[in-house]
Amino acid sequence: MRRQGSLYLAAALCEEIEGAGHERAAASRLTLALRHYGRALAPALLAQAADASPAMARCACEARLELARFYLTWGERASGVGARIKHVEAALGHARAPRLDLALEAGGGGAGVADLLEALAEAEAETLRELVRLHGAAGNAARAAALKEEYREALARRLRSSRETEGKGA
Repeated sequence: MRRQGSLYLAAALCEEIEGAGHERAAASRLTLALRHYGRALAPALLAQAADASPAMARCACEARLELARFYLTWGERASGVGARIKHVEAALGHARAPRLDLALEAGGGGAGVADLLEALAEAEAETLRELVRLHGAAGNAARAAALKEEYREALARRLRSSRETEGKGA
């Protein structure tokens, strides 16, 4: 399901790049992609995956990372600050989702998931920086300040995580 969703995401981006006259095709491909990802990331399936299959847990992390990167890219191409903010916030939600799943964070997905969680943490930091920039440009100073604080917390988490990793390796 994730692979099919990934293919449809790529097709949606290709249609979007084609420009005028391809908006409907891009929207159609995006809808199909999100349906496939929705099935792959169903809560019941993820709960079962974390307990039973490290490969499925890794697949879920990969799907979240793909979606986070996609929405960041899609947001860059969106017209209007409101649409950009909407897409970048969707990217942030996907980047944070696996971190909120305690089974994956506890290592339920195996060693490969740790690398994916690091990539997701990087995507989270990137989306927070972009949101700070977008909200600042839109004149939403209070929201930009709150996002700056979230960004600082994300950086601190990444620093603690890297120190813990170095401590285990030493």
